[in-house]
Amino acid sequence: MTVENRKPRINIEKMSEWLNARIKTNECPFCKQTRWEAINGTAFVGCAIPYGDGRGEMYLGGYPVLPLICTTCNFVRNIALTSEVLEQVLEDEQIATQ
Repeated sequence: MTVENRKPRINIEKMSEWLNARIKTNECPFCKQTRWEAINGTAFVGCAIPYGDGRGEMYLGGYPVLPLICTTCNFVRNIALTSEVLEQVLEDEQIATQ
């Protein structure tokens, strides 16, 4: 049986260009190194910071982000994936066949 799932994917090269045009430094605030890694590399589809109500209740949905990990100290840097960012950094829809 074949199942087709269409999932948008972030083009890491486009994301890097978008960030480089906007950031003043790519130094890690903890260790000052400049090497960052995106989780799952080019197959990354993003993740979310969960929403909460301030009283401990969490929701399955969340704010979409791209976490970048410092390759030296493992500091996590989150980049918000707003609709304006996604318009510029998503690849064309790809079909995953199982």
